[in-house]
Amino acid sequence: MEIREIIATNLIALRKAHKWTQAEFAEKLNYSDKAVSKWERGESLPDAEILKKISDIYEIRIDYLFEEHTTDDMNEYLQNQQVKANRIVITLLVISVVWLIATLIYFYTFKLKNINLWQLFVWAIPISFIIGAFFNRRYLGPKKATVILLSCFTWTIILSAYCQFFLPPTGTNFDPTNFILFIIGIPVQIVIILAGKLKITRKRKIDSSKE
Repeated sequence: MEIREIIATNLIALRKAHKWTQAEFAEKLNYSDKAVSKWERGESLPDAEILKKISDIYEIRIDYLFEEHTTDDMNEYLQNQQVKANRIVITLLVISVVWLIATLIYFYTFKLKNINLWQLFVWAIPISFIIGAFFNRRYLGPKKATVILLSCFTWTIILSAYCQFFLPPTGTNFDPTNFILFIIGIPVQIVIILAGKLKITRKRKIDSSKE
């Protein structure tokens, strides 16, 4: 089978696996549906840039598109996609529980104790980001996503601390020195970015014994 036919077959199989029409896939690719139709008929080939976008959309390696696949291969791909979807749902479920707890505590203290603990919702924001970072790391998600989530956690937890302990009461003078707290986030942010650029490689042990 020629490369064009292999790519065409894979594009059709992947698109149908996601239950997308050619127009829907073209929209995600930011390309015309006529071009997608030509690719799937084997009349033309996507260029390298488009192939990279396609692999990103389907979360596959580029060389996957150039290889012939069996029905079992496609079933395995669908199972992996379902696992990824389940992991996202689990992460969002845990985050939802955090917000549910914050809401319940807020209404309890407001209705029964007449205390307005609005800061609970502010603290729920960094907790949500750290949960997202934890699960992304646990499930071996993109390192860039972990860096972004940890960065958001850093700045939102500083904001939460500011709202809880340094926010001046209504009617009092504003103290600009309280913003010194945010300076702490600068070195932490640098550490997160640099740590995200680290690449851990395993060195193979070289057998130096002589025969």
